[in-house]
Formats: sequence, structure tokens, C-alpha cells
Amino acid sequence: MKNTPFLSKTQVIKGFQSTIRKAWAQISHKYEFELNFCNLDAAGALVVRFRSGKKIRFNINPVVKFNTDAFLSASCFSKDFPDTWWPLSLTILEDRFLRHLSRSLPQNSCHIQALEIVLFLHRKQNALTGRSALEDFHFKTALVHLLLKTDPMQWHLDFLDSRLQELLAAIGESLRQRQMHHVLIGNPLAQNYIELPAAVVNAKPVNLFHHLVVNDTLYTKTFNHFHEMLKNSPIVIQDYVPSSVHIHKSAMGCVYSSS
Repeated sequence: MKNTPFLSKTQVIKGFQSTIRKAWAQISHKYEFELNFCNLDAAGALVVRFRSGKKIRFNINPVVKFNTDAFLSASCFSKDFPDTWWPLSLTILEDRFLRHLSRSLPQNSCHIQALEIVLFLHRKQNALTGRSALEDFHFKTALVHLLLKTDPMQWHLDFLDSRLQELLAAIGESLRQRQMHHVLIGNPLAQNYIELPAAVVNAKPVNLFHHLVVNDTLYTKTFNHFHEMLKNSPIVIQDYVPSSVHIHKSAMGCVYSSS
């Protein structure tokens, strides 16, 4: 940022987007699709448009290395925070933590499939009624918390319906309490599983639903969004069943009962 020793997120994003545009301009003649930024408020929200009309959306975000496995991300752009405020991304450590927990699960574990089903329901609901404060990250966090407190043998594929119901119930309870703690930040127990930076372990626990505590309107919208998702799930999940032979249709009743 001008006249300061701090890095401006806005300037980094502008430079990043300019680099992407210049790079695409040099090779675009080789491809039969268009590439554009679809959201100027997001650092790397891109959309591919094919001649058929089909679109694919994805994100590529610039980061600054904090240490070997943690990064400061420019992806979070908000007028509520200073331009030199860089949120910490622990994605690599979070994925490593999940992989470590997965090692103690049965070979035919259902944890990833349970998460995929819930994310499928959530994205379908987003398409029906628009986005809420719930993000994929919240569902993934709920899964990790559930893995930590459930007997590993209870994650065999035969128990998919039960684990799916528990996962949805856990998310619903977190919403009701407006509280979901990050699985790594301020959690010394996580250090028993993977090596973490001292700044992460010693930090105060972070409530991922704090924005719902301070914003009743957003909370009501998110709460209704989730329960509408549960209400629609018996029908919506049928779209998922043909794509995976492992999903038993009894999961529809299980999901519905969670509401």
C-alpha cells in the first residue's frame, strides 16, 4: 500500500487478474472457449464459457506464504476489513488432519461419501433458493468434529445412513447454538495428531459462526436455508443416487428424519 510497509490486497488482486488476462490473451486462440472473471469482488473467481453455452466456474486465488503449510489468502475481499488485512488459510493443514483421522477408519469408510452427499444437497439448495452463510467449509468442519468423537469402526460403509443423519444433525445443532469451532485454531488436542505452528495452537478458539451471532437477519436466512435443504432432501437426493452405486435409498428417509 502506498506510503506504508504493508502489502495491499487490492493491488495484489489487480496485478493477479492482470497477469491471468495477459496469459490467456496469448494462448486463447488455441481453445474453443472463453475465460473471464465472473465476480470482481472475488480474487480469482473465473468462468469458462463453451460455445454450447455450458459454463464451468472455479477459483484460483493468490496467496502469500506464512510458513511451509499456511498461507495468507487474498480470496477474502470485504469492505469491512482494512486493505492490508490478510486472512490465514490453513487448508493444507486441515486436509492433512482429515487424512490422518482417516487412517484409523475401516477400509470401506463412508466419511467422504457422507460429506459428498451433504455438499450435493447444499449446492442443490443454493441453486433453488440462493446462497446463505453456509459454505462447504462448514460441512467439512462438522465432519472432522464428528470423526473425532465417533468410534472409527462406526464409519464402515454399512453405517452410511446413520453417519449421514448424525452429520446433518451436528450441523443443525451448531446452527441452533450459532457456534462451530475451527478444528485446528486454539485446539491443543489437534497437536496430538499433526504438527501445527505455535501461533495456531496458542490462539483463541475461532467460532466459524460468529457472523451469525452478530447478524440476526443472516442467521434467520441461514437457519431457514438449512431446514429447507432438509425438507427437499428426500427428492433432491434421488438425483445423486444414480451417480453412485454405494448410496442406499434409505438415506433419503434418514436425511428427512433429521429435520
